[in-house]
Amino acid sequence: MNKCPICHFASVGAFVTTCPNCKADLTPFVLIDELEEKYVLAVKQKIALDGELLLQKKRHEREEQRYRRNTNRLLLLFCLLPLCYLLFRKTPPPNTAAVDELLKTKVLLRQTIAERDTILSQKIQQITYEVRAGDNLEGIGKLFFNNPLAGYRIAKDNKIDANYYSRHLEPGKKLTIIFR
Repeated sequence: MNKCPICHFASVGAFVTTCPNCKADLTPFVLIDELEEKYVLAVKQKIALDGELLLQKKRHEREEQRYRRNTNRLLLLFCLLPLCYLLFRKTPPPNTAAVDELLKTKVLLRQTIAERDTILSQKIQQITYEVRAGDNLEGIGKLFFNNPLAGYRIAKDNKIDANYYSRHLEPGKKLTIIFR
């Protein structure tokens, strides 16, 4: 405080508690000035902190965007590398025999399903089925009756012992399948 707030006397010192001109008590005014200075300082600090937080937020957003961009690049790279390898390699795939075997199995399954459909469409009461490699009664029951438990009925109709029927179907064996 440089001058008295009551009489406006100009030569009042900063630490004076009474005005030399009007003899007024200046203690409350000094306290108010100190509080004002502290408040202004606190507001300035808050503005500085808010600005710093805003800068940190912007930095974080930029880092997050950079991270996402790099992650997307890596994902694209890991997705494209195998595709490029498959497209541009010069040697044939190593498992061509396995692929051929799967294609043959697929053709056999289609033939079996076609046979089943013709049988069901003709309303035949019973047929003879020749067991193929890998067949079991559950699979045959599912094939003809859409129910794997029908394998028990097929075993009973063909007098196959229930204790070992699923493991002892030899390819070429003829089974009679009765539609009831």
